[in-house]
Amino acid sequence: MVDPIELSAAGCNFKMYTHSNEVLSNQLRTNGYHSRNDLLLFNEFLKPGSYFVDVGSNIGWHSIIASLLVGNSGKVFSFEPEPNNGEIFKQNILLNNLNNVELTECAVLDKEQLIDFYLHPDNFGDHSIAESTHLRSYIKSEQQRITIPARRIDTVISPDDFLKIDLIKMDIQGCESAALAGCSELFKIKKPPIIIEYSPAHMYSAKFSPFEIFAFIDLAEYIPFKIFSDSEEKTIDDCCKMLTINDLLIETATIKDTFTAIDLLLLPKTHPMLN
Repeated sequence: MVDPIELSAAGCNFKMYTHSNEVLSNQLRTNGYHSRNDLLLFNEFLKPGSYFVDVGSNIGWHSIIASLLVGNSGKVFSFEPEPNNGEIFKQNILLNNLNNVELTECAVLDKEQLIDFYLHPDNFGDHSIAESTHLRSYIKSEQQRITIPARRIDTVISPDDFLKIDLIKMDIQGCESAALAGCSELFKIKKPPIIIEYSPAHMYSAKFSPFEIFAFIDLAEYIPFKIFSDSEEKTIDDCCKMLTINDLLIETATIKDTFTAIDLLLLPKTHPMLN
């Protein structure tokens, strides 16, 4: 952990401790931002009093911004399984005097269990429940394995809070479909917008399938949008593009053999943005 840096994003000013040499931390120190177009959606969906769920919080970038947007009347439920990320995140909560962030240090799946968790030596956002068979041999040889708890979201968050959740973000290296399944009780009460990282190769590596996301979209009655990358800075009106299921199939075929990802916004069909 290195000295904190001053940052500004989504209309919020804050400070963050970072790792000394790591992908996300280096990006924040060099560029001053991460996931720029995701944050346009934060401004759209998160208002004072909103509740936000951050699955795969890393050192707290999204959670800190959400905390400041929703204010003291709102709440942020953050989930981060890796101890070093979690420790820096806790220091960032203290650094910014955030009283509305609840960090749970666990993986998020559809079952409550202990699981093996593989640590990436260079990219602390690429830890995974799957051993990284795609990594270069020198990185794979350095991978450490730890045992961590996995939880269901709808057993961590009280049902009394379900109706207040206005946005969910998931970035958990291919386990998004299992995490969504672990929200089944929540979705019976409310269907908030969801931002997810979509990487078919990571899903297959973690023993899941991208078609579980297709099934969720169909059964839960969501509509997918592709969020443009940071290099394509947009306004809220054009930061993402609606996809048909056929469009999503084409996106899947394009990236399925690579460990690249796109970000998706899933909007319930009844959401006011669609009217």
